[in-house]
Amino acid sequence: MNPVGMIPIIFSIAFVSFPYLLSKLITQFQPANLKLVGMANWIEANLNIYTQQPGIPAIILYFILIIVFTFFYTLIVFSPEKIADNIQKRGGFVPGIRP
Repeated sequence: MNPVGMIPIIFSIAFVSFPYLLSKLITQFQPANLKLVGMANWIEANLNIYTQQPGIPAIILYFILIIVFTFFYTLIVFSPEKIADNIQKRGGFVPGIRP
């Protein structure tokens, strides 16, 4: 049972894509700060999720974010009391347990 659907995957791809987008902007404008350009080049090389073979850091970050957002969104959306009330109102019960 997946009570949250595709929402965690959508949020995760957005959060993984954002640093890559910023690094592309930084490398395009070539600022004078060499450390910033170096960080942008590293992000562009390792966190590019849009290539045929994305880097290991991008895959790991994407996987962790999917798990985190799944737990977070379930915590916010899933209400056991409300679901129990809906089942009880419709006459449902768990077999072997007194209703």
